Amino acid sequence: MTRFSGLRYAFNPSNKPGLRITKTEVLAKDGTWRPLDKKAAYQVVTVDFLARGGDGFTMLAPLRWQEDDKLANDVLRVYLERNSPIAAELEGRITARQ
Repeated sequence: MTRFSGLRYAFNPSNKPGLRITKTEVLAKDGTWRPLDKKAAYQVVTVDFLARGGDGFTMLAPLRWQEDDKLANDVLRVYLERNSPIAAELEGRITARQ
C-alpha cells in the first residue's frame, strides 16, 4: 500500500484551536506506526505557497525549508506514469473523535 504522507492523526473538532489534534503517529521505515517524537526532525514536502504561510498555515513559515530543483507537478507526473493505474482507497489516517 502506498502512503503519501506517512502521517496519521486523530482530532476533536470541538476542542479549541491549537488543541484539536489529540493523537499523531508517523509511519516508520519498518512499516509500523509510532507516536510523533516532538524532539525529532522530520522531512516534509509541500508547495512553496503553504511553506510560506499561505492559506493560514502560518506555523510553517518559520521552519527551515530547503528548495529542490524538482517541481511538484513534475514529480507527480512521473509518479503517475510509473504507478498507474492508481487505486484510490480510504486509509483511515484521519479520525474525528468527539
